[in-house]
Amino acid sequence: MIVYLDADYRCHLQNNADASFLEVETDAFQGFAPEVIESYRFIPQGHSWTNAEGVTFMGEMAAPWVISSRLQQIQWEYDKAMSQQYKTECEELKVQQEDMETALKILLGGESV
Repeated sequence: MIVYLDADYRCHLQNNADASFLEVETDAFQGFAPEVIESYRFIPQGHSWTNAEGVTFMGEMAAPWVISSRLQQIQWEYDKAMSQQYKTECEELKVQQEDMETALKILLGGESV
């Protein structure tokens, strides 16, 4: 996925108006809710960031810069919705498979409608 990083390496899902954010492709946030991604700081390989206390962090690193129990709730709701979506998709695929198996039997002369 592509994330956009501001000067403090905070993640954004869209570039800013003047397109000055750093565009980075990463798998670090696979399965994360969009709101949760935007609560993270991501330092790509080969980059470094120094915080206000003078501590330097080297990439590759991902860590939340916002700590909130609300973010945990958002991620839980996202995971639940994705699980339901995958379940529905699997059920639809099962019906399609059964339809294809029936059609194949008819074509091979083993069953009639």
